[in-house]
Amino acid sequence: MRHGFSSKEVSQTLSDLTLRHQLYQPDTQAPQAMILLFPAFEGWSSFIEQYAEFFSSAGFLTVAVDFYGQRQSASDMAGCFSLVGPYLDDRALVRSRAQQVFQYWHDLFPALQVGAMGFCFGVQSVLELARSQPLLKAGVGAHGMLACSDLPSLDVIETALLMLQGYSDPLVPPEQCLDFAQEMKKHHVADWNLMFFGQAKHSFTDPQTGNFEPEKEKDLGRVFDALAARRVQRLAKDFFEQTLLLLS
Repeated sequence: MRHGFSSKEVSQTLSDLTLRHQLYQPDTQAPQAMILLFPAFEGWSSFIEQYAEFFSSAGFLTVAVDFYGQRQSASDMAGCFSLVGPYLDDRALVRSRAQQVFQYWHDLFPALQVGAMGFCFGVQSVLELARSQPLLKAGVGAHGMLACSDLPSLDVIETALLMLQGYSDPLVPPEQCLDFAQEMKKHHVADWNLMFFGQAKHSFTDPQTGNFEPEKEKDLGRVFDALAARRVQRLAKDFFEQTLLLLS
């Protein structure tokens, strides 16, 4: 069943910057669950807004997260790496920012089950929340960097997790995904899932992939895959319905 929705900007003020999130509210009397959407390394984008519209039309209260602040966004590869650089060098900063965002929205809607989805770099936020925040009920990642964290993690990770990866992704080879599987086993995760898309490479969900700098992106293995992208969206929706709505 598809729902209408409304949206509005909601600002979260931190000590050193302002995060300008966009909240999408379905036209239902009482949404039962909320999804936080963490963007890829380019920051704010129409892609993350479109995903928020998709989930809100499915009945979820949805937040397009402004991770960098002031809706910063890059339009070329150098700009992307400039934005993400400080976070790639400091995983604790990623976890702290993800926790701040989670706590802000959980405090606003304490009765709702909370899930999170990330793309590319945004998957790191989802996983750092899962490793440290037992109130995160479900997490989905698409073409994420799945390297294990060097930060302390919960002995038992209670978040249900679904990671959707390109098997042909040169930036995240299958061996790294197997390390992720071992981490899940170590932390006794009851519901974790890892799915490969055989021909998909990196950043395969976003139609804008390959439009920043085509040759450089091709060399990095960044290629849009329309079929895999459609399947990711459907799988994510089904997973959140199973793990969030059935828990409510």
